[in-house]
Amino acid sequence: LIKQKGHDCGLNTNGLLLDRHAALRLLKNPPDYVIFSLHGTPSVHDKITGLKGAFKKTVSNLKTFSALAGGETEVIVNCVINRENAGVLPDRVIFEHLQFLKKSELAGGAGAPITPVLEGYKLNADLVSAGLGKIAALARGGKTRCDVRPLMTREMIDLYYNGLIKPQGACPHVLDSVNVGPDGTVRLCVLC
Repeated sequence: LIKQKGHDCGLNTNGLLLDRHAALRLLKNPPDYVIFSLHGTPSVHDKITGLKGAFKKTVSNLKTFSALAGGETEVIVNCVINRENAGVLPDRVIFEHLQFLKKSELAGGAGAPITPVLEGYKLNADLVSAGLGKIAALARGGKTRCDVRPLMTREMIDLYYNGLIKPQGACPHVLDSVNVGPDGTVRLCVLC
């Protein structure tokens, strides 16, 4: 239905169930992207997922899906950084803050992106700031460099996420790309 309405859509998956049969079913109405989750080396991935052989099966299904998709669907690999894998990740990881849309903007109305994503919602800037500090600390001692864009102080995080200032600049997909969370909230991604 999303594709019929002319919108992009995709799938996030751990890849374990997306074998050849499932891939062929999915590709009858090809998504624009499929994001597979991998968490590091085979032993680290299996430890994080709690399933022996998960890495091997995910990579096998990823290769199968990529071959069957033939470039029609973008295949992306995603990694959640944590204590278990921070020391074995690539040289550089980039985190970017989110921008959010009002309901009126989702209906096609004009306007700039604003925060917050939920009416009446107030983000705890201390927790976000502490979390960003933990991300940086995870990378110390390992080979991975973590960057946050834009780099903001605790005060700037509070202003940005609690809707007291409008974000500077704009995403090129500001009015044609949204992410819908499992709880139905909609947000604009700035990972362009």
